[in-house]
Amino acid sequence: SEFAAMELKIWRYLHELGIRSNFDYLPFRRANHCAADNINSFIIDENGSIYKCWADVGRKELSIGTINDKQINNMTRYLNYISFDPTTNEICAKCPVMPLCMGGCPNKRQNGLETCQSIKFNVEQVLLNYYEKYERKA
Repeated sequence: SEFAAMELKIWRYLHELGIRSNFDYLPFRRANHCAADNINSFIIDENGSIYKCWADVGRKELSIGTINDKQINNMTRYLNYISFDPTTNEICAKCPVMPLCMGGCPNKRQNGLETCQSIKFNVEQVLLNYYEKYERKA
């Protein structure tokens, strides 16, 4: 992807400046993608509205409840965030880097947008960079 290529250029530049970036680390396996699909993670805004995703904050219709109610009022929205199984998605199930992204952004997925992460397109270069970096030290 064009974004993944640009991301690699930025990481290389940061690396040359001595600033650590994702380029300096190995990709890691995940249990979930982010806070939105984590069962015990919530965002509470200044009015007490509860959300699963930072992108939803401030849009009252996307709230899953309020702290005053002490319960989840929009169970469908809550379950849509936490119940996605990437192994049931045809594209994700066949993807060799699925354990690194776990299906991508839950918010994008709910809105029918592309969820593939840049690691899908640059994992080989990231691994090669890591190998070369530590091979030189050996």
